[in-house]
Amino acid sequence: MSNKENITILEPSRCTGCGVCENSCPVQAISIREDAEGFRMPFVDEAKCIGCKMCVKVCPVLSLKKKNVAKPNMYAVRASDEIRAISSSGGVFSLLAAYILNLGGSVCGAAFDDDMQLRHVMVEKQEDLAPLRGSKYLQSDTGNIYIQVKEKLKEGKPVLFVGTPCQVAAIKNFAGENENLYTADILCHGVPSQKSFNNYLQEAAKGKKVIGVDFRNKKFGWNCEHLLINFEDDSFFQQSLKEGNAYVKAFLRNIDLRRSCEDCPFANFPRHGDISIGDFWGIRAFDAEQNDGKGTSIVFENNKKGNELLNKAIFPAAKVKQFPFSDKMPNRIHSYFKANDKRDRFLMLLQKYNFTEAMRRFMKNKFDIGLVSNFYAVNFGGSLTQFALYNVLQDMGYSVLMIERPASAQGIIPEKVREICYEKWPYPEYSLAKQYPTKEAMRDLNDYCDSFVVGSDQLFQNSLFNALGGIYTLDWVANTKRKIAYAASFGFDYVWGDPKQIAEMGYFMQQFDAFSVREDSGVRVAKDSFGVEALHVLDPVFLCDTKHYDELISHVSRKKEGEYISSYILDPNDEKNKMLAVLHEKLNMRVEVFSEMDNRKSDAFYPEFDYVPLKVEGRLQSIKNSKFFLCDSFHGTCLAIIYNIPFISVVNRQRGGARFGSLLRYFGLENRMVETFEDFQTRPELLEPIDFKPVNEKLQKGREFGLQWLKEALQKEPKKGASIYDILVDRLAERDREIETLRKMVKQLYRDKNKLAYTKSIGDYLEEAEITKKNCIYIVAVKDTPGLNVTPELAKQLQQSLGIRQDMFQKHWKSYLAVVDGGNCLYEELSDDKIEKEMTVGGHNLQLASAALKVGNIAKIVVDGVDHALNRRGFNIVAIDKQERTVCDSACLDLHPKLYTLLHKDLF
Repeated sequence: MSNKENITILEPSRCTGCGVCENSCPVQAISIREDAEGFRMPFVDEAKCIGCKMCVKVCPVLSLKKKNVAKPNMYAVRASDEIRAISSSGGVFSLLAAYILNLGGSVCGAAFDDDMQLRHVMVEKQEDLAPLRGSKYLQSDTGNIYIQVKEKLKEGKPVLFVGTPCQVAAIKNFAGENENLYTADILCHGVPSQKSFNNYLQEAAKGKKVIGVDFRNKKFGWNCEHLLINFEDDSFFQQSLKEGNAYVKAFLRNIDLRRSCEDCPFANFPRHGDISIGDFWGIRAFDAEQNDGKGTSIVFENNKKGNELLNKAIFPAAKVKQFPFSDKMPNRIHSYFKANDKRDRFLMLLQKYNFTEAMRRFMKNKFDIGLVSNFYAVNFGGSLTQFALYNVLQDMGYSVLMIERPASAQGIIPEKVREICYEKWPYPEYSLAKQYPTKEAMRDLNDYCDSFVVGSDQLFQNSLFNALGGIYTLDWVANTKRKIAYAASFGFDYVWGDPKQIAEMGYFMQQFDAFSVREDSGVRVAKDSFGVEALHVLDPVFLCDTKHYDELISHVSRKKEGEYISSYILDPNDEKNKMLAVLHEKLNMRVEVFSEMDNRKSDAFYPEFDYVPLKVEGRLQSIKNSKFFLCDSFHGTCLAIIYNIPFISVVNRQRGGARFGSLLRYFGLENRMVETFEDFQTRPELLEPIDFKPVNEKLQKGREFGLQWLKEALQKEPKKGASIYDILVDRLAERDREIETLRKMVKQLYRDKNKLAYTKSIGDYLEEAEITKKNCIYIVAVKDTPGLNVTPELAKQLQQSLGIRQDMFQKHWKSYLAVVDGGNCLYEELSDDKIEKEMTVGGHNLQLASAALKVGNIAKIVVDGVDHALNRRGFNIVAIDKQERTVCDSACLDLHPKLYTLLHKDLF
């Protein structure tokens, strides 16, 4: 990279695309082109650059200058009805342009050309003004307009330049102070790209020739929600925001704006133009009389030249009213204007779909692919293989939703897993599905994904499969969806586990539309154990473009220090340490060693080694920059092959030995594999260089095969129709919904009659108990203790509300039973020992027990053979509705802590 200081020092996210750098370059080393998102960006031919720094000097971001007043005079302006009828707002632009043209000057503004490309142009006649009028919801191509303006100024002619605030700042930097340059910046919402607008036009036109676009035609009233497109055949297309216009919706919701628009240094005060103009949205709050429905402009007078324009061009020809300066209005007059959180996703969708379909998928959160993986693995290889497959699918043009284990899985997602694994989390938030409570609940994802792909790295190995919730056979995915397994891995050349589960797994694996495996032995395992025909493909890390790995590495601040041996040891032992010690001696290089992600201890390695607790990015960097690599990791071996690093792979059978043999046999590198230190010592060829030419040829061939297999699998028609399993699950779910509806109805009916079970606090409970006690039988059984924090006041309330006689103040560690029928205490006992009682009340057979902590610690309230007690610490209370002859509530009042708690048992 060149060390010349030019426009490349500007971060791409801050570039406004104003184009002034291209105009300023004396040797034409800068060209403005579209980036991947379609926005105008400068590209520098470093071979041409002479390092003059002119582009830096004129860049409005790098050379930000603000000289205008911070709180300018503010006006509401309405031109004549005739002018406003052809204007977006109050007609201020037309008045300004007429004034400058009458002086013999030129007017610069944005206009569509015959191909509907928005460009900044210069006009010198009144009859040429029409295309410059009106709002345009996209960014203009400034071309060489700055050069044109400067040439006119050299001729001593006045020029009016109207544009976005960044464009106005650019012309001022480029032309310098000039008494003949007049500028008006618009109150800019932000700009979409020409590319996205072209996408929308193509969709709307349906092959017709577009001859005009009007974003703000006044026949629909003064608002910003209508779009009108006129075609060459005299037909037109018109649609409002309320009618679902996708382009207007994206614009107004900040979905497709340029990245730099989110935090624009030109949008706030002081402004850059001599005046600032826009729609006076919210004028009614200032003066309703200034709004006649035909359009009212807001104008800010930013300096003396602005005052001149107002006095000579606007005041004589319009209705004007001044207001005190205010920054409390709907217009954008502040720098920060939050972009939509999923902006990047929409622009990615736009590369594949037409505008309306991209917006539909965006609003409904639709994805092409649900990637069912283990991306939260606290494991270098596990994390990287999911990262790789995600980027492979993205590069193929698909939108991808990352799906993880349900919350019910045995293996919970570790806390701070993102910080543990990555320097910078590599996935946008919109690409991560929420975690569902159960596998069954994950059926909801069928509404969001067209296809489902299962990733790699031993996800079908019995232990990991069960630990992660058993989701990888996609039994929760409808058979009408496309199901694909790429590089599925069993880890070993055999399977184990419950035969019934293996048979069930086989049934669902047979429903896949395409199934591939990572190990060559996996072809046999898939067929013999699961009845699945599978093909052998390379691990996803080989398919991923290394630019994605390099992007990860760019986040590492650690610098390379001399030549070194890198080593990734998952399971340290003395034999592997001895191998590293020999390499250290024979190669005469320091040894850099790292272990598993969550292993931060270095005492497992020899002290002469440099132990480095690296994250994913640092591990990639360590391997890529090393001169030799030793590991007991499958994916460590993969990366050594990718980066052409001489390596030794120590077979790690406890983590799946079959995959090592499969990988190295494919590349013809079995001679780089060892199992013991004794084996290592007897093989001096392990230190010899590797001829990577045939290896790379096989890698390219395998990569092409894997990508082609995946491409064809994703284009394959999914299995037609729902399976019997799908039908049964849907019917059961429907029954569950019906039962839940009935359950809620019963609850509501009972709530209307008896509110006791629906109280939320102890105070409310006791208040409701007192109201209903004449209609209820109350049974009280204490477990553990009545409570250390029963106050004299609360003890009296218990007596009054429940109808008990015993004062429970200071009865800590006591057992207690009571039965109260309609407010009459039929039975009551307080004791240091366990209390048991059987009796019949109101026709109900009661079997009761209470035991404090040291004498049994139990509360039992059996009514007609069913124990209704919550059996929690404190007062366990069961209420029986005397009229309905049913238990209507079971609660527990825990009065032991200072903050009392009330719990209800769900009886429905």
